[in-house]
Amino acid sequence: MYGGVEVGRYFSCGRGAEIGVAPHPLTGLSTHGFTVNNAWFPGIMGYGQADGSAPRIPSKGTTRIGHDVWIGAQAVVMPGVTINTGAVVAANAVVTKDVAPYEIVGGVPAKHIGYRFDEDIRQRLLASEWWNLDHDLIQRLPYRNAVQALAALEEMSGRSQLTNERNHEANWSASPQLGSVTGSRARACYDAAPFLSLKHTTYFSVYDHLFSRFIGKAPVIVEVGVLNGGSLYMWREFFGSDARIIGVDLNPEAVWLREDGFEIHIGDQTDPQFWEDFFRQVGDVDILLDDGGHTYPQQIVTAASALDHIRNDGLLIVEDTHTSYMTEFGGPSDTSFVSWAVNLVHGVNHRFSAFVEDEDPELRVWSVQFFESIVAFHVDRTLATVVSQSTMNDGAGRDAKDFRYRSDRTMTDDELRGYFRH
Repeated sequence: MYGGVEVGRYFSCGRGAEIGVAPHPLTGLSTHGFTVNNAWFPGIMGYGQADGSAPRIPSKGTTRIGHDVWIGAQAVVMPGVTINTGAVVAANAVVTKDVAPYEIVGGVPAKHIGYRFDEDIRQRLLASEWWNLDHDLIQRLPYRNAVQALAALEEMSGRSQLTNERNHEANWSASPQLGSVTGSRARACYDAAPFLSLKHTTYFSVYDHLFSRFIGKAPVIVEVGVLNGGSLYMWREFFGSDARIIGVDLNPEAVWLREDGFEIHIGDQTDPQFWEDFFRQVGDVDILLDDGGHTYPQQIVTAASALDHIRNDGLLIVEDTHTSYMTEFGGPSDTSFVSWAVNLVHGVNHRFSAFVEDEDPELRVWSVQFFESIVAFHVDRTLATVVSQSTMNDGAGRDAKDFRYRSDRTMTDDELRGYFRH
């Protein structure tokens, strides 16, 4: 470290890094140090002693390193730069401009690579000022997981963001843009959960899109696969304290979650009898989310058993449907879960009037949505049983002719298959 460097707490640095490097003069005969330091030519009488004989090097100001900053080996930080709290500088980088809180930079000159956390978490960490806490308190936190440690800090301080924002639901977007987790309510609740949960980044936008209309309406939620507990806490925050949240797991150790007010049922999701008994006890539900074992029997039996017990305008959600394409699960297969879901879509389309007499139409599910790794079944028996009839309004006609088969262009099956990319 050179002169004029300020360093915060919990700073760490790799070997050979240089911080606040002294600049070289650019306006003299040479950039060499002899133009500013007469020690280079001590034998020359009067060298460097006359007024104005040495070029002035303009000061770049203080170089500031925030709290919890990591600077990699052989990195160079130029003078006057501020590296804000939580930032990371990659090895061998040359930092020539300020680095934002929790930003990761690297390269020559250093450029933005990413952030350690989402913006919501970054702001809450900065607000916590955890680096000013006594060591005795820090060591009692779950500090190996920043989000869990933050939640514990906020609970202790009585200013949990999620608790406060529950009283300001209008601040949350009712339908965040798909594909983005910025500002995602689901992601914020997930990050704040005090226990482990595993979700893919693409899921949070789907949750926001599908579940926002249930917030604050005391829905009945069932999730399959809950042993670690984090997801149940996530849903409690997401839907509100009045939601009835029920967990299902095959592992009997999951009953520990009952201690915090969750209903827990232990059973095998591939057993239709288990589901019959379950719904006899629980009654109909608004949402069933299957995040269980992800095998085809587990997913198919669960979905088939639940559909009759989802309330009108409710949802059946099956996650991790990418297993339908994975060889370790037996895919691709015509008995995979995705194949079952497509088969159900056939039933939806067989409600069309031309087929309904000869086929077995699907009269519970109004529509099916396919997302990446998630299939959502929208249950509405009222809409699903609307009679399909051809209609014609009273507008003026033009005696238009049907040119459906007038095209000179014909295509073989092989040519059409060229459009089937997947």
